[in-house]
Amino acid sequence: MRRAFRIAAALCAAFAPALSQGGPERRLESLRGAALALDPTRFALLPAPGARPADVRSALRRHGADLAGVAPFGVDGLLVAPTPLGRRTPAYFESWIDAIAQERAVAFVSPCWRDAYGGDVLVAPGLVVIFGRDVSPAVAGRILAEERAGTLRARDWCGVPGAWRLVPTSKSGARVFETAAALAARPEVRVAEPDLVSFGKPQHVPDDPDYARCWALQGAAERLDMGWEDAWDRTVGDPEIPVLVMDNGVEADHPDLVVAASADFTGSADGEGRGGPATAADAHGTSVAGVLSALMGNDVGGCGAAPGCALLSARAYRSLPRNGYVVASTAPARGLFWGRSRGARVSNFSAYLSVPSAFAAAAYDRARELGMIHFVAAGNFGAGSARFPATLASVHAVGALSPAGDLATFSCAGRGVAFVAPGIGVYTTDLRGLAGYERGDYAYKHGTSFAAPFAAAAAALVLSVDRTLDATATAEILRRCAVDLGAPGPDPTFGHGLVHAGRATAEAVLGEDVDPRTRRASTALSGLQADGPCEDGAASADGRWIAFASEATDLVPGDRNGVGDVFVKDVRSGAAIRVSVSYGAEANGASREPAMSADGRFVAFVTYASNLCVDDRNGVRDVYLRDRDADEDGVFDEPDDVETVLMSAGPADVAGDGPSAAPALSADGRVVAFETAARRLAPGGRGGRFDVVVRVRGADGFGRCVRVSEAPDGAAPDGDSRRAAVSADGSTVAFESRARGLDPSAPDDDDRCDVFVRRLDGGACRKASAGPAGSVADGESRRPLLSPDGATAWFLTTCSTLEASPRAPGPVRLASARDGVAVYVLDPDAADGGGPFAAASAPSAEADADVDPVRGARGLRLALHERLALTSDGRRLAFCASSALSGRGGRDAWTLDLVDGSLRAATPAHGGLGAGRASGVAFAGSDLLFDSDAEGLVRGDTNRVRDVFVRRAR
Repeated sequence: MRRAFRIAAALCAAFAPALSQGGPERRLESLRGAALALDPTRFALLPAPGARPADVRSALRRHGADLAGVAPFGVDGLLVAPTPLGRRTPAYFESWIDAIAQERAVAFVSPCWRDAYGGDVLVAPGLVVIFGRDVSPAVAGRILAEERAGTLRARDWCGVPGAWRLVPTSKSGARVFETAAALAARPEVRVAEPDLVSFGKPQHVPDDPDYARCWALQGAAERLDMGWEDAWDRTVGDPEIPVLVMDNGVEADHPDLVVAASADFTGSADGEGRGGPATAADAHGTSVAGVLSALMGNDVGGCGAAPGCALLSARAYRSLPRNGYVVASTAPARGLFWGRSRGARVSNFSAYLSVPSAFAAAAYDRARELGMIHFVAAGNFGAGSARFPATLASVHAVGALSPAGDLATFSCAGRGVAFVAPGIGVYTTDLRGLAGYERGDYAYKHGTSFAAPFAAAAAALVLSVDRTLDATATAEILRRCAVDLGAPGPDPTFGHGLVHAGRATAEAVLGEDVDPRTRRASTALSGLQADGPCEDGAASADGRWIAFASEATDLVPGDRNGVGDVFVKDVRSGAAIRVSVSYGAEANGASREPAMSADGRFVAFVTYASNLCVDDRNGVRDVYLRDRDADEDGVFDEPDDVETVLMSAGPADVAGDGPSAAPALSADGRVVAFETAARRLAPGGRGGRFDVVVRVRGADGFGRCVRVSEAPDGAAPDGDSRRAAVSADGSTVAFESRARGLDPSAPDDDDRCDVFVRRLDGGACRKASAGPAGSVADGESRRPLLSPDGATAWFLTTCSTLEASPRAPGPVRLASARDGVAVYVLDPDAADGGGPFAAASAPSAEADADVDPVRGARGLRLALHERLALTSDGRRLAFCASSALSGRGGRDAWTLDLVDGSLRAATPAHGGLGAGRASGVAFAGSDLLFDSDAEGLVRGDTNRVRDVFVRRAR
């Protein structure tokens, strides 16, 4: 199960006393049958005694919790808080709970579960262990000490012989479950149970004054109950799951509606911010929006079906007298594109086009591929066929039901109708005052226009539970959970049946992941897929911040420059920001190749833009540095209008007269290295050839560029030097070069590419890719990487003579050099792996791959053009490679443990190794970051472009 994780096994073990031996003492009530489902969207916390509220808030803020969502839980000061989006996956939730437990202001923290009846269950700081009657207190005490169970508070507690009550050692409810499981597995222990707190199922019935009028939300009859109140027990909707209403405008000032953004598409130019009604006749969109998302619990009116979801208003048509309207064929496409830029996951269009539009159809298809699910009104033309776009396969047409459960006489029917929902007497919002349909702010409405938003709301709640679902998976859940009203199975009258939000949200909680250890980082906050390729990943040392380059237009609002940008994703919140901006301006040229400091504060990147700095007039690509904490308050919340600094600048901060690229940063962002063909950046620069230069930040900012790819005598090198790498401590720079004479101690009389290392404290260049006694190697060496202290260089090489025992020429090998001695680390042609590390164990491809480890080892081929990556502790190294099992053109990301020698395919092998082309490896903490064009690595990957993924470490 997707929500199951490590403590699930502990849960079963702790609740399963050994009953096999019989006897009265073995007949205690077993909780083995308790059906508990983890709710990773929230957690419970008990403040430490004496902790001030400000201390608790500070502790939660450090871990990215949403302070606005913290609320009392009703028991002895217990608090409940929402889990940040990036920590809701099984791969991260448990460790995140453990991290919060380490805070001094926290006495105890627990995951939350739901029982079989919808009530909450959580762990309290207590543990009960019952030993067999033949177990002496001394033996029992020794067992508890061995398992580090906790501090004893009572023996024979509550008069039960052998019952020991303890206060657990750990402050994490997840760890208490593990302790109980370990104790329960011991033969001397009859029962080991955490102290659980159970809450009865909440009755989530809105108290809005007009809720009684909303028969469609309650069901006029049992067969028409769509389970809204059951669904609301799980979620009332996530504001980060926007719903796009394409209509004649939504009244943003209505007291029962909140419109997150709006735009007008009824003219020749898009009108951002003008998506509200234009006349008193434009009430339709406001009424549709009320069905979807009228507010709950705000003391006015009724409520919508998904009151917590954000509303996006796209004014797609204009009203005419006598309920007529005029709509352009391009309006739906323009509205969908705008909605994607705002992260919309659901669209609703309660209108039709008289003439089908192939362009609109293509826009609907593409938005669905990217994760948006579409709903349209079937039409009010009686039993006839639905109108466009309800006829499209990529949308779901919705018919209207009467309160008696019959198809409304005005509702279209036929094979094109997917679902039905209430469409007569629907109580909803109206334009305020005398405008609109009725006097006042609310109205009763009829039509398929008001049935469709019920289905859209159900989809929004499903996605609020699990935003990793794509449009196909969401639709399938709605189909399986629909109430079949007609003949068994889909039928022309009711389609798949009445939408049932309660069943659908329950099924979404129990969904399955392709591989829970892999997740996609290159998505919008709502989970909408990128509509352009994403690559070149980089990350902070703790894995919280992930940078990547992308041509997508829908990752952040307002992306209109039409070129690639550099983004930073906050793993905790799921939000993405764009860093290839300066003084509030979008870059007017493509940006790529991000590098990130260890704390995520500094991001360097390459851009062709000319508008990020007033002195950038060279017309070629340059290197820039973005400080995400320019005010140095420790919070990365700088607005777009702060400066992004030009790094590839010479005297007077004027941009260089040649291209610069490939930036690298030290861990603290103090040292920036890059390659440049500009002459005036550093003394001795030559136009037309690339040099490697560094800039070092001091108290007064960054110093001037200093060339590091030069011979001891300062002579101009006769070949290009590129691909700089900086050690984490900033002491050393490595690079590849075709220049001769950089290291006089290692003769170099050819133009092959070699790897050089230079310390920045005045050291000279030293060739890392030299053979024994400095002999000339017989191949090329590229893509250097440095250990954190700069003492060891790693690189890819075709040389066969780096060691005293020559290898066969030809394949690309992985080598390292330290203290002037080069060794092969991984040799794909050698039967044993050919190196001190790879020979230690056979490779394995995880995630259900059917791989022969011997063939995998002998068939490995490293890709010369892919960079290497190293964890911050220097233990694990990553690279990209194809193997004998990869298939034509396939390439996977691999990791090599430099301590135990384990070699693993980090790319999940669903579809086989080499199902796609992986590249751009980096480490996000201990997790591997890579980009790939493979499909099927995660659920819902349907955008057909390269994405950035994170693979959790073991």
